[in-house]
Amino acid sequence: QQDINQLLDALREKYKITIDYDGKNYCGLSLKWDYVKRELQLSLPGYILRVLLKFGHQKPNKPVDSPSKYSPPKYWDKEQSAELPEPPDIPTLDEKDKKIIQKVVGSLLFYATVVDLTLLHALNVIAAQQSSPTIKTMQATCHLLDYCAWHPNVTILYRACDMILWVDRDAAYLTEPEARLRAGGHFSMNGKHCHCESL
Repeated sequence: QQDINQLLDALREKYKITIDYDGKNYCGLSLKWDYVKRELQLSLPGYILRVLLKFGHQKPNKPVDSPSKYSPPKYWDKEQSAELPEPPDIPTLDEKDKKIIQKVVGSLLFYATVVDLTLLHALNVIAAQQSSPTIKTMQATCHLLDYCAWHPNVTILYRACDMILWVDRDAAYLTEPEARLRAGGHFSMNGKHCHCESL
């Protein structure tokens, strides 16, 4: 306690500070500690609701359970074909709609980076098109907001563990316009008493 008081006194000399001994909030993040189970729940309660209200987006009646539109694989095809780019004569959206898409990407990118990693792939696809967006880009953006409306309170659960790191990686070929590829990976810490997951 003496060391803590000395640190606080030093900080008060330069800054106006508030003290949270329970460590329940940090930069807007909600931290729920369970020292008996050695667990931490990390969330941003109310963030998605504020985003939806900001853009006037209503929750759809039908559940949306994927951040981007699902395209079923064609297992019977002998060759995988690249996704065709949009025809050059398709008009781009006006400046107003373009700004909306850019603001949605910016608002959700913070949330996705901190709490909900499932949004990152869809955001990356939309962000690659946001300089010259089309109606298809807007549809993808609305679909992402629909997904968020149905899954607004994601919580990450951390448990203390022996910190064994497991890494999986994969790449997809000819899945993006103009015959581009996409690579990705997932890492997790698993062990005898360790498990990290998204709720």
